[in-house]
Amino acid sequence: MLAIQTPQQVVEWLSLYGKISPSRTHAVTLELAPFQDEANTIHVLECFVEQEQLIGNYEQLIGNWLQ
Repeated sequence: MLAIQTPQQVVEWLSLYGKISPSRTHAVTLELAPFQDEANTIHVLECFVEQEQLIGNYEQLIGNWLQ
């Protein structure tokens, strides 16, 4: 997963496509640091992105990863 989705990309996607929803963005604790960074960003910005919004991004990232 980290090969196609980085914490930096999460920040970018939240900035571009984020929907504000404090009730859906509560704090969580995760073991892997990169996932914790992503969760912290989501919580601090109080935004989330629907996965459907990122299909085009993921298609390109997966295609690049497969090459």
